[in-house]
Amino acid sequence: MNAAGLVSQAAREYPELLALEYYGESWTFRELLEQVESLGESLRRWGIASGDRVGIWLGDSPQTLFMYLAVLQADATALVFDPQWRLEQIARVLAAPLDVLVYRSEYFPLLQQALGRGPEVRLLVEWDDAGSFKVQSRSRVEGE
Repeated sequence: MNAAGLVSQAAREYPELLALEYYGESWTFRELLEQVESLGESLRRWGIASGDRVGIWLGDSPQTLFMYLAVLQADATALVFDPQWRLEQIARVLAAPLDVLVYRSEYFPLLQQALGRGPEVRLLVEWDDAGSFKVQSRSRVEGE
């Protein structure tokens, strides 16, 4: 059982138990699972299936955990980007094709530089501070 399975089990057994606290916000196991399942629906809409590679570049935030668990729940592979990485490190990770990259809008300038080096990303998804998504094709981001 992976981490997503453990969260699902905990949500069934201890739904109101505190699962996560972050800068004054908190989530019970039930609420955590709701976040994960909601993101899982988004992943399915984006065509993510078992074995696909999903990059997560959301910084040090609960959203990184939510997306990571949703990717595991989809039986896909999660690649979590460190917000402190430099261009060379990002480009190295992107050298292998990704099916989807979910990123925070503040990382867009660096992402645009990394994509200019030729990696393949089928779908780019921008996560804004309000928690909404903007799905883009790679060609739109690169300005082709």
